[in-house]
Amino acid sequence: MKNRAFVRNLLLLLLSVALIGGIAYLLIRSPRVTSTDRCEAVTVEVKTEAGGEPLFLTGDRITDELARRGIQLRGKRLDSIDLRKIERTLLSMPIYKRAEAFIAPSSSSVQIRLTEKHPLY
Repeated sequence: MKNRAFVRNLLLLLLSVALIGGIAYLLIRSPRVTSTDRCEAVTVEVKTEAGGEPLFLTGDRITDELARRGIQLRGKRLDSIDLRKIERTLLSMPIYKRAEAFIAPSSSSVQIRLTEKHPLY
């Protein structure tokens, strides 16, 4: 009886230590966006509803269009980039069905994924 209680307590202790160690590791090693990180690149991926190459604007032209509308991304601090504004701006163009913008802290870049609508004409 005493051996069972000892083994159970030892297993609980080992499990607790492993759990606390795992949480500490994740907190220390997780990538974080700091206030000094700046956007070094903008990656744009454009897909069509039917699949294939983009029909309207390429990735470079999309970043140029964002700049024309007042959204500069390169050189800007990552924590000050308004991702929802980027998505709203792109969705205001009638050629896009879906827009996703997110920050990749590991590469100090902004990633944009767009889905073009299928043109009727």
